[in-house]
Amino acid sequence: MRLQVECDLSVEAELRVLRGGDERQELRARSNEQRAALFETRDALGCGLGWPHRSEIVLVTAWIYDSDEPGGGLTYQGQALYEHSYDTHNVSHVVWVEGLAANHGELHLCWEPHERWGNADPAGDISMRVAARPDQPLPCPLPRWPKESDVTSIDPRARIAVGEQTSLL
Repeated sequence: MRLQVECDLSVEAELRVLRGGDERQELRARSNEQRAALFETRDALGCGLGWPHRSEIVLVTAWIYDSDEPGGGLTYQGQALYEHSYDTHNVSHVVWVEGLAANHGELHLCWEPHERWGNADPAGDISMRVAARPDQPLPCPLPRWPKESDVTSIDPRARIAVGEQTSLL
């Protein structure tokens, strides 16, 4: 988390310096590569803690909207394949159910309780379990978008772009 916050602050500071469009795109591309490396590491850690891998069989309970059903929907309870997180806060996840006509087989599952797309709530729960461990709740995944307040000691120079150091004096 500290690396992500420091990277975000560094890129933000570098973008404040007047640059051409090509240089700004290069900075953004470098930032995206660094984020991707952090996300891959976090995903590996999450899987190591018990979160499902992509395409792993999970057990889910979900309400599905289907206009052909009485009442506008049905509850599906059974096996699915875990696909991915649906949002950057890791609150909503997508699973795929073979042969399910509604939503082309895709189901969205959310952590409950959650408020307005905050990070997944460790006190909450999700209606999904890894099929190999049906009685074990999933661990809350690591937050995707940490803030400055998540890191207690950030070097103040990380907020200063090259050419703006005089404001430190």
